Amino acid sequence: MCLMEALGKCLPMSVLIGNKTRQGNPPCPSYIEICFSGPGFLQYIIFQNYYTSSISIKQLNEITSTWKTILRDYKLTHHPHFENDAENWFILSTSLFNSNYRPHALSKMRIYLTQPSPNWVDNTLRNIKCHKVITETAVESEPPKHSFEMFRKRIKDNLDSLSATEGNKMSTV
Repeated sequence: MCLMEALGKCLPMSVLIGNKTRQGNPPCPSYIEICFSGPGFLQYIIFQNYYTSSISIKQLNEITSTWKTILRDYKLTHHPHFENDAENWFILSTSLFNSNYRPHALSKMRIYLTQPSPNWVDNTLRNIKCHKVITETAVESEPPKHSFEMFRKRIKDNLDSLSATEGNKMSTV
């Protein structure tokens, strides 16, 4: 369940999550690619860390075929050599992204993984899910009435029905 459900309906997005790709022999940069296959504006990325110290996210600019950094060096652990917080869950909001982020032109993203510690054989992100929030329009209703106003209306309705049955008009409250 999404944290933003109170403000709207939280829906998973249709995405393809690639395997971790290395750009050379370890230690080397590695990334996980996300391909967005349906419409919708990404608002949250939810994942479980697995011994990754920090991440950077890049978005593909399809017009120029370049990757633009939209989040740089976001820390996932307090210290890369310790495991006490190495498997925490994260909800990453797009509000953290910089001005390079283009929500209307979202086709691919890469999450670059950083782990400078030689203590860990592997690091990655697990259970990656992308979510959008659809806000539902509120149904308009009459403002709550004071109980005296409701009582007054009932008296008026009763007097109107009495005057209609007696054939003469009675004064209303």
